Amino acid sequence: MKKKKKNRNHIKKHVKQNKVNIPQSNNKLTNAQLLFGLNPRSLDIVDTLDILRKNPPNIVIAKCLHDCSFKQNDSVIQKLEKKKNYVMNISMFANLEYNKYHTTPDGKPRLNLKPAKKSFQDLYKPYRGQELNNKRLLVLRTGGIGDLLFIQPNLRYLKQKYPSCKIIFATGLQYHSMVETWTDCIDVLTTLPFNESDFISCQYHLTFEGVIERTREAHTTNAYELFSKWMGLNLDKNLLRPVQEPNDIVYSEVRQILKNNFKLDINKNNKLCAIQLRASSPIRTPHPGQLWVPIINFLISQNYKIIITDNPAMHSQIENIINTFFKEHRDKIFNFTKHSQSISYSIALAKIVDMVVGIDSSLLHIAESVGTKNFGIYGPFPGSIRLSTYKYNDWIDCTASCAPCFTHGHRPCIYGGNNGGCSPCYQHINMSEFITKFKNLEIRNV
Repeated sequence: MKKKKKNRNHIKKHVKQNKVNIPQSNNKLTNAQLLFGLNPRSLDIVDTLDILRKNPPNIVIAKCLHDCSFKQNDSVIQKLEKKKNYVMNISMFANLEYNKYHTTPDGKPRLNLKPAKKSFQDLYKPYRGQELNNKRLLVLRTGGIGDLLFIQPNLRYLKQKYPSCKIIFATGLQYHSMVETWTDCIDVLTTLPFNESDFISCQYHLTFEGVIERTREAHTTNAYELFSKWMGLNLDKNLLRPVQEPNDIVYSEVRQILKNNFKLDINKNNKLCAIQLRASSPIRTPHPGQLWVPIINFLISQNYKIIITDNPAMHSQIENIINTFFKEHRDKIFNFTKHSQSISYSIALAKIVDMVVGIDSSLLHIAESVGTKNFGIYGPFPGSIRLSTYKYNDWIDCTASCAPCFTHGHRPCIYGGNNGGCSPCYQHINMSEFITKFKNLEIRNV
């Protein structure tokens, strides 16, 4: 026991001594890793899932020293209570460890969090396909909407095979409006971070940290198959499709918005196409004038009315894009962004329209989950590793010499230049191929 304490003191000393030698962009994260005894190289890319399993996940348990509050992705305010232990990823700990708005008497930021007595590794019982009758399985994922949908088919399978098991799902509050409808495969929905007691109460734990982001296996394997393999299930690809239905109230509300605000009567054979112009990361986002002008002009020539969706904060920016590049089509392009108050609105919209077109973004996965035909345009990642298990879709890959680059994260493309970091690979799309595939998808019986 004394030796363990000595090691931790050594780690703290090591952190203090090396702060100035760590690049500023990675400073907080690396310090946090060292504080918990995690190797900073645990974020390196490895070849296979089997190698990744040997590295401890970058998930930690931290004790809260003061009541504190924070927001994730402009979601509602979350609170952490003093003296309680919480499970979170290392990046969240690095951001919440100190509170710069509350300082100590000597003017330094106040310490909010510190490592709990028992580490994540002390309590972690990874799920790898074990029998789950009358067991509790806790699933945590910090990724985006697509990542959550990659998990869902596996949970539906487990719940059907082991009806007596209890599945607890932990994710950010911003995703709850979608996940809370998965009542056929989730028993309890909780937030990230969550209380240590919830973690201890489960026989097995499932975290997907690094599965897509840090394995070269993810460069050649479809994400659904990869997640299923990570869980020890290896389900047939025909089972690896997300399935969900929109909230009834939100669905009715979206229909009314389209009818009253945009004068689109869905029952009069309007052809509607929903589009998401950007992804959550600039590396997966094209310049609107380079990709979307030819795509949207083609769709309009095929008598589609275009509904552009995004989060409400993007409303003015989308208006500027429409007025800059599509002014002559203002009567055929509609900005839905200010009405999209949560993911549930995107789900409802995807259910209503006839087609969804998008780059590597959540709207494609949402469309597939509600049975709407969808067409993907892919650059940094090949479409096959995201969409090959889908039934209602097709895709086209760009032909840029630098693609696919498999770049994750939220930094701009290094070749973005004057395009604001937008990926130039989307300029290398064969429009003839797009038109042929799109028309074939339109008439495909599914």
